[in-house]
Amino acid sequence: MLGRSGRKAGPQERLEALRRRVEDAVAYHQPSYDDFDRWLGYYDGSEQYNELEAALRARKLDDLVGDITIVNYLYSTVEHYLATAMRSLPRPFVVGNDASQDQAARLITDYLHAYARATNTDGEIERAYRSALVFGTGVLKAYWCRRRKRVVVRSVPPKLLVPDPCAARLEDCAFIAIRNEYGEDLLRALWPTAHPEELERSRPDARLGTEEGGGARPERYLVWEVYEDFGAKLTIFSGNQVLYEGDNPAPGGRYPLAVLRFMPREDKFFSAGLVELCYRLQTNINKLLTRIAIHLHYTANPIIVTSSKAEFRMEPGSIVRPETPDMRVEYLRPERVPVAAFNVLGLLGQGIDTVSGVHDVLRGANPPGVRAAVSLDILTQSAATRLQSQMRNWSTELAALWQLVLELTQAYEPGDVHMPTMVEGTAGLVTVPAEMLSTVVERRRPDGSVIYREDGSVETDVEPLPYQVVMQADAELPLNAATYAQTAIQLAQLGAIDAPTLLEALKFPGREQLLERMAAVKQAELAGQLLGMQGAAAGRVPQPAPQQAPPPPEEAEYEEAGAAGLAGGTW
Repeated sequence: MLGRSGRKAGPQERLEALRRRVEDAVAYHQPSYDDFDRWLGYYDGSEQYNELEAALRARKLDDLVGDITIVNYLYSTVEHYLATAMRSLPRPFVVGNDASQDQAARLITDYLHAYARATNTDGEIERAYRSALVFGTGVLKAYWCRRRKRVVVRSVPPKLLVPDPCAARLEDCAFIAIRNEYGEDLLRALWPTAHPEELERSRPDARLGTEEGGGARPERYLVWEVYEDFGAKLTIFSGNQVLYEGDNPAPGGRYPLAVLRFMPREDKFFSAGLVELCYRLQTNINKLLTRIAIHLHYTANPIIVTSSKAEFRMEPGSIVRPETPDMRVEYLRPERVPVAAFNVLGLLGQGIDTVSGVHDVLRGANPPGVRAAVSLDILTQSAATRLQSQMRNWSTELAALWQLVLELTQAYEPGDVHMPTMVEGTAGLVTVPAEMLSTVVERRRPDGSVIYREDGSVETDVEPLPYQVVMQADAELPLNAATYAQTAIQLAQLGAIDAPTLLEALKFPGREQLLERMAAVKQAELAGQLLGMQGAAAGRVPQPAPQQAPPPPEEAEYEEAGAAGLAGGTW
């Protein structure tokens, strides 16, 4: 990096230039960060309530604030979409370059599955999925944690990500910054040589961190993690202190991020989410429900018109005594709510279903007039088709994330790697030998000659073995358990699958022990048949006469009925 005079910039100048670059990017993305708070408010309902409250108070209708009525369709839609996506969450599978790596690939696959369960990686993916639905963008980060001595996968809130303003895709970003906040204890654990007095303290901010309760806010330090040169370089700084500067520790010098987009925009890094697409429909639903509630308020508490000067209060058990015989007491009641209002309410709800793709069958509700299980399954599969297209797009990003997890394990895990697992209710340990992850190679010069040490031995390096991670969905279609079991049984009856496969598909309790008993019985039958054949050949055991197999139940009933008819003389 060059200074303003064209000479090579010093450390302080580089830091100032990097800080300005980050600040400019934050200012550029500020509207998106403000929108994130807005979409979060619509998702949890707070923004919906605040909008209606502000509208009523602006019209000096403070007494009607209690009639605000909200049915949060957005929350329900996001959560049902999320549940469907998690049911079909793809799993990583490792493949090698040739058949000699098949066994190692299967063992590494088991290790990754055990890692996902032991570290609750599914929970982090679920948070990223929810961010993609609410904010439009979900972010996952994989890195080697020196403090925990293992690979860590965590979800990064999109409001903490500061991408290159000139790029709309991750691979096009010349730099990306991540905002981190640490307490002093964690800061010293990560960077023991840091001087807190020189670091930047984080300020309370509604966008980048809200405070809970009324207590004093604990001291936090703002640490920027900035990747430059398209991910090749990494600088970590806070205030005027550089905590790390050098090559990106991620294998291949790439961004350690997976970005999940809901509806990508061609000109912006941050995409549109489900909440942004549906919030206007939700606002109209809230307005209509609140108007109906206000109508009911005045119906139950009508305005009184009287010729008397006395004041009347509508209270339970109150008595009105006429002052004169001709005194009038009338109630001004509003007209009934028109039927069209409820029709519009239903259309607005259907509008959210249409935009989101989350229909009644995905919420567990039967459409009107549909009761047959097969029909419901067909509708469920049809409704899920649109969601599956989005899941396939996210699956590509997850494949890159798991590839990075594998390469981080190869690069930083010393020796054999172990991970606890649970199989069929039994605890176990998945162990991958070091020779399945990496190999020792000779160090060579650029001209190809081998490099020797002073004692004459060859210098060596440890290189990771090449593997590729592919993703496979747990279930392409979200069938319910009953339909899944029925389909498996029908396939077994047709001979398409065998008994072990059927029991595995049904998740039958104790299937391992059952399969062992079935194998033992089969082995005993084969041993008995073999002994009989040997005895018959020696002439000691008479060979039993072949018996005709009994007819199927339908044919047996038919023959029995025919015999009865002949005996009775009806045929």
